[in-house]
Amino acid sequence: MARPRGEITMALLAALEHFNQEGHPPTMRELAHRARVSLKDTRNSLNGLVRAGHVEIRAFKRVTYRNRPVALYGFPLVLEETAPAAHTLAAAIDTWR
Repeated sequence: MARPRGEITMALLAALEHFNQEGHPPTMRELAHRARVSLKDTRNSLNGLVRAGHVEIRAFKRVTYRNRPVALYGFPLVLEETAPAAHTLAAAIDTWR
């Protein structure tokens, strides 16, 4: 059974939703600023959210305040299943006959 989400996680997910509606994948620093959460807590929470599959790294971009590219975060893209497995199996058997 999963633990209930804490205040920091809820604030980060709300901030991510805000950026998602704007069509702008945010950096960790942008998320922390929007959610009004410390960078340390943001980093810890984002690592857990990425590990759990609730958030994903969409891309990387260069910024002036770091030598290395920073990650851009977003919600995972949901792939719709085109056909249920039973229909796919039935089609494969019909083709085989």
